[in-house]
Amino acid sequence: MQEFGVSIPVGFGQREGMGQVAGERVQCIRSKHRVEKFGEVFTPIDFVNDVLGEVRTVIDLEKAQVLDLACGTGNFAVQILRKKLESIVENDSLEKRQREELGLEALMSIYGLELLADNVLKCRDRLLEDFVTCLELTESDEVTQAGKFVLMQNIVQADVLKMCDSEKSPIILSKWVYMDGIYIQREHQLIANQVDAYKTKRELGSKCHLQFKQCGSVKFLRMQDLAQLFNGPFSVGGRYEL
Repeated sequence: MQEFGVSIPVGFGQREGMGQVAGERVQCIRSKHRVEKFGEVFTPIDFVNDVLGEVRTVIDLEKAQVLDLACGTGNFAVQILRKKLESIVENDSLEKRQREELGLEALMSIYGLELLADNVLKCRDRLLEDFVTCLELTESDEVTQAGKFVLMQNIVQADVLKMCDSEKSPIILSKWVYMDGIYIQREHQLIANQVDAYKTKRELGSKCHLQFKQCGSVKFLRMQDLAQLFNGPFSVGGRYEL
């Protein structure tokens, strides 16, 4: 059994109002219908930063693998990625290629599950935009294409309360490990069946460390392999498997 470092519980810290993202006001409620039908309320960014500030007193957020069980459009995921990328770009001793590799590794460490397809796409788009902007990448860069493939695997449409993906299959995520600066180990991780015992948001929310177990074979890839596996376009649903 494997364990991801940090999990953001379902419904954790949600409250009404407006949030702030990089100078933008972000509406926390899209519509009354979506709130009533799906319980959709986006977490305000000031509250996100308060939570992450408390988390950083317990763990090294820059190195942790993080799973958001109800990621929405990525308010938690985006802020965590920014903190990871900031620590990379502020290191003047790193060469451009090293920054790209470490940036991709940071992207690989962030996971999100989300019930609504439009939120999944928005979350992927926001993470990609920050990834490209912080590392000063272009659309055609190999690492950009690799990052797109990673996001297709890491940000997934799923019903966490029923513990299934959009196709009613068990939720499977990829665990990525940079081996030696060249090869990237990828293994599929299945959410352990024991989580099925948590039937309500309150019960599931109390489980802050979810366990995963390996399923399928382990593969070793290079960044260029990941880039080639992405065959776009990025702004549609679905996942690309090996």
